[in-house]
Amino acid sequence: MSRRKPLKITMGPENSETPMIEQYWNEIRGTLCAEFKIAERRKLDAVILPNGKDKEVKNLPLNGQNVIVVQAKAKRLSMYLMGQTLFSAELVRRFYNPTSIRSIALCKKADPYLSSLLVSVGKKVGVDVEVKECLDPDARPPSESPGSRGIHMIQRYRDEVGGTLYRKFPKNMMNGQHFIHAVIVPSETNSRKEILGQDIPKGQEVIVVHAKSKQPTGYYRLGMYIMGQALFGAALVKQECKLRSIRSIVLCDRDDDILHPILKDIGEKVGIEMEVVVVPKLASK
Repeated sequence: MSRRKPLKITMGPENSETPMIEQYWNEIRGTLCAEFKIAERRKLDAVILPNGKDKEVKNLPLNGQNVIVVQAKAKRLSMYLMGQTLFSAELVRRFYNPTSIRSIALCKKADPYLSSLLVSVGKKVGVDVEVKECLDPDARPPSESPGSRGIHMIQRYRDEVGGTLYRKFPKNMMNGQHFIHAVIVPSETNSRKEILGQDIPKGQEVIVVHAKSKQPTGYYRLGMYIMGQALFGAALVKQECKLRSIRSIVLCDRDDDILHPILKDIGEKVGIEMEVVVVPKLASK
């Protein structure tokens, strides 16, 4: 029996994710477009038409097609990648009219807890999501820290809305992971302005806050990375903590008129109020 010729990506950029995408492409075959451009400046790692010929092209017509969206990170599964996977599929659905969409998250090491959360949220919003592991047990953990300027943005936002700020949650919280930038409990007094390393009190109304600011200079526009942290971070808090109500706030330097409505719509479908707060003045500090 003759073996099929291996498929190689030649038109997209060569990086640590390229072999992962190639491996998946060889599993399912079809027509692939790497760095697929959508909605002006945005790019998806790859789009595959599994019913097409085994070839690579510069662009793909997606209307009336069975579409597979591929997003990859050569690290462990993170909320960054989860956000890219979910919101990329929504972008395709809003800008095209495909027959079906599947969205694949390729990572070096999966996390059963986060994988289950991604699939669950995907079902609620009508996106067929799958996590595929390109096994590397020693893969680096994701870096999802807000950074010093992001923390400053969070602290300034807390000063505006009031309440107690909780950061650096204990290791036994959130399945032992540190994915949540901060939580504000607005009903608590400001006598304890910032609490480090403690659980969120039960039965409270809380605001989950994630921040992203371009460092050291420049602006960070609302993107799928921070959207993923904001949505799935709030979903984790909602799932793990017994709360009265929850809101999720994204702090960034610039808004995005295409991604912002998608974030709010998906938040409504999963029962989480999502809000984007632009804080441009902090970008210069």
